Amino acid sequence: TADCAPIILYAPHIPAIAAIHAGWRGITREVIEHATYHLTTTYMCTPHTIYAYIGPCARSCCYDVDQSTAKALYNACNADNIYTLNGTTRIDLYMCAYTKLRTIGIPRSHIWSIPQCTICNTTFCSYRRNQTKFRQMTYALLW
Repeated sequence: TADCAPIILYAPHIPAIAAIHAGWRGITREVIEHATYHLTTTYMCTPHTIYAYIGPCARSCCYDVDQSTAKALYNACNADNIYTLNGTTRIDLYMCAYTKLRTIGIPRSHIWSIPQCTICNTTFCSYRRNQTKFRQMTYALLW
């Protein structure tokens, strides 16, 4: 990922893992809900037994979007994750993903994260910041 939210879902008692690449389009197309549904129906677990990790992604400090993107996210996500700052509309992919995970039923204590902005934190790759083809790699491993 570069500015999209990498999300790992983990059902430890099965064990099963799902890796999700959630940008604004994925969030509006319910990629988090679909992955969770697949995990729960395939492996017969429930959302409250799943753990989630959200990696660094575009945050509201830097992620400017046009009005059509903002409207799509407003309909798909909590309006609290859309901001107007200095005349621009900004979204927080991390908070959109977090809100989706909580709405699905994953407990707050089961959500881990690195709430860093990939755009302003130069430690991370960002397509929005410098148009690079470099990306972060997020992976999970079952032992």
